[in-house]
Amino acid sequence: QGSILKPALATCSMALTPVVVLAALVLPFFVLSGLLQRHVPRFSNEELHRLYPSLPGNVHVQRSIDESTRTQIRDAFMPGHDNRWFFVGGNGADSDFDVEGSQLHSDLKRQITYLVELFLRMAEQYGHVLTVVEERDDGTSHVLGVVCLIPPYSKRLFALRFMRTLIPLGRPATASRSAAVNARFQAFMSGLKELHKQAIGDAPHWYVILAGITPDAQGKGVGKSLMTAAVTMSQGMPLYLECHDGNVGFYQKCGFEKKATVYLKPKLRGGSSDDATALHYNGMVHPGMSSARAGGDS
Repeated sequence: QGSILKPALATCSMALTPVVVLAALVLPFFVLSGLLQRHVPRFSNEELHRLYPSLPGNVHVQRSIDESTRTQIRDAFMPGHDNRWFFVGGNGADSDFDVEGSQLHSDLKRQITYLVELFLRMAEQYGHVLTVVEERDDGTSHVLGVVCLIPPYSKRLFALRFMRTLIPLGRPATASRSAAVNARFQAFMSGLKELHKQAIGDAPHWYVILAGITPDAQGKGVGKSLMTAAVTMSQGMPLYLECHDGNVGFYQKCGFEKKATVYLKPKLRGGSSDDATALHYNGMVHPGMSSARAGGDS
């Protein structure tokens, strides 16, 4: 019996070996593919306005953003001094940024295009995009503001999905610039990671990865409407975002508290920090809105 069993087992083993190898190769792919899929339900406009009836009707949940809207959103970020800081340091002040066709203007546009596209894709795939849209008399639509929200994820899952979004975009727009520009970009990315940790740690929270208002809509309640919608969507959970010093007051009026501040200091050759071009960035946390407040009290 043993002499018959051994060849049978050997035959089975040889037959199963390719199956085992194939399973070992394919299973991780399916596991990774599953992790990279969207796991949170999408909000609808009807659901958002049901949760907060007094929210202005021009606040929308966008399933995807078309190219025309993407262009309007990128243009809204052009004046931001924190984006300009990448290229000149300090407070980002340089008149050449506003000269169409100048090298600095072109560099800034590429930088903003890269970052806005990254955050929009992340929110479209794994979170939510909120916009305020103005319908004009000529029949066209104009975006006045945008907020991109990511629901609570574990750090590892967030990092995995962030990389999945980042890789197709290739190298950052700053990567072809000078060593000083690259140093500021590295200081920015590492600083935001530390700021996130200091401000809210491991507590579950929603992450506002992008928020912007067009210059002509600022001071008209657009930003507050978007933040109210974001807080409503979080359904009682805290929200977290980062901002430079110039926007702290606005977010405090929207119910956020400044929990931490980091100084983004580019590393010079030899490992020393460039204090002269440091940029202050703040971690802001909103405690979340109770269901009673979300019921429609303005």
